Amino acid sequence: MSICISSKQDSIFRRELHRFSLLTRLTSLIFASLILILSLVGCSVKNQYKELENVIYDSEGNYECLFDGRTRRFVVVVPAGATSDSPLLFMLHGASGTSDGFMLQTDMNEVASDRGFVLVYPQGVGEKEGTSSAMGWNNNLSSEEGNDDVGFITAIAQYIEDILGYGKTSRALLGFSNGGFLAYRIAIERPELFDAIISVCGTIMPSVWDEKSNSRDSNDPPISILQINGTEDDVVPLDDASIYGGRTPHMDKIIEYWIDFLDLDQESAISLSDIVTATTYYSSTSRNRFTYVLIDGGRHSWPDSSSVGFDVRTFILDYCESSFS
Repeated sequence: MSICISSKQDSIFRRELHRFSLLTRLTSLIFASLILILSLVGCSVKNQYKELENVIYDSEGNYECLFDGRTRRFVVVVPAGATSDSPLLFMLHGASGTSDGFMLQTDMNEVASDRGFVLVYPQGVGEKEGTSSAMGWNNNLSSEEGNDDVGFITAIAQYIEDILGYGKTSRALLGFSNGGFLAYRIAIERPELFDAIISVCGTIMPSVWDEKSNSRDSNDPPISILQINGTEDDVVPLDDASIYGGRTPHMDKIIEYWIDFLDLDQESAISLSDIVTATTYYSSTSRNRFTYVLIDGGRHSWPDSSSVGFDVRTFILDYCESSFS
């Protein structure tokens, strides 16, 4: 039995076959384009922050690298038995300070190592344009001006997670004085980077304060912020003062900002010693909180347990641990 196909039917068949072939090729092209676009987007997200380059280190945990065209340094103190679950605590020194000097000043290494913390001491540098050789941190909002210290801290955290394998789930950042300024800047610019931010004798730069967001991204993870001040600090005073060419916000305004920004509706206060009070503002619906520790008579210095009546190191580590999920 034979089937006869007319020339007209054959023409229709060939035309439909050609259309099907074009449609198939077009679908394949669209699919390939989507894959390319998604891969480019993924690369742009992954590489939107600069990385450490030419990293070298010694057996004592001293690291040197190239970042943003400058030689940068940091120290990593790893406790015995550290694992991927070991938390990171970054320690930022004050203006004109050093990472080694801050280790001695805070005396944090032994007590933190005993509790399994990996400590990271980044080293600040002088101004990028060479107008000042004092070692410190760039607290201005724009990373286009001066050293990109937000990027530097971000790159260290990524390097330690990817290469050393620590801090995959728990990270905290502490800054003293000028380091506390940068800690606040990171809390505002990169709120997803750390679970806890601790500022000791620090505050928020006027430029950062003026450009801060007043609405929190619902996708941002919970954050805990700890501020420690002395009532007699005449370097970074509690009231609005002229610092770095601008006027810093009064500490009361900073507290009010975080209460509103983090939607904190609860409050509790305790005495840590005869001269130290700690007030915590927290949320009944989330893990966000802001804690303000005020030292009566305290000046612009790292709190010493013999003079303030409580061990600030233990308090800070407790605070960090309670901030980790």
